[in-house]
Amino acid sequence: MKGKYNTIILLILIGLILSIFINIKHNNERENDYGIFLNHSFHLLDSTSNNIGGIINSVQKDEYDHLDHTFIMTSKYFFELERLLNDGRYFIDSGLDMNEFWGFDFIAEVLLGSANLNGTYYYGHHFLEDGIVSDKELEFLIELHGDLEVLLSKLANEDGNNANENISIEEFKGAIMNFFEKWGFENANGYVEGGESPFNTLLKN
Repeated sequence: MKGKYNTIILLILIGLILSIFINIKHNNERENDYGIFLNHSFHLLDSTSNNIGGIINSVQKDEYDHLDHTFIMTSKYFFELERLLNDGRYFIDSGLDMNEFWGFDFIAEVLLGSANLNGTYYYGHHFLEDGIVSDKELEFLIELHGDLEVLLSKLANEDGNNANENISIEEFKGAIMNFFEKWGFENANGYVEGGESPFNTLLKN
């Protein structure tokens, strides 16, 4: 009888050890997946910001060659960022759910001229439809570029070239949501009480 109890105790211990091992392995894999997601998000944001910085620099120098392609690529990056965040919600952590915002997609659609701003489609064409970037469009881009750089600084490691992998999921989401509070669909269309929307710049006469 004593031997039977010893066997049961041994089996329980083995089960506990296996359970601990599996949990550690799962957590390590999850942390690795989050690190990949974090760095992918950071570098995609960095490419987007660099593109907008390049557009600003070209417009200020009155150099418009290939700028139309850069606008399209920048919009593509914003769409990819939105998709990446949605994937993160399903495959990394449900805490990354940001469905209450329409953020990067919305910015892309503004650049492409298909976004609804307070019931009015902005121009109905993209920024370079008329061949130039107007003063108010340039003002909009400069503000957007500045806020993207602020967002990147919150996510960057000490050298600024990669994401800080010590940032928690909550900190990452907080930084993104803070950006969306200003640049998301809800603020652009007056759903955020007291919100000062940068999209109003585009609606100036």
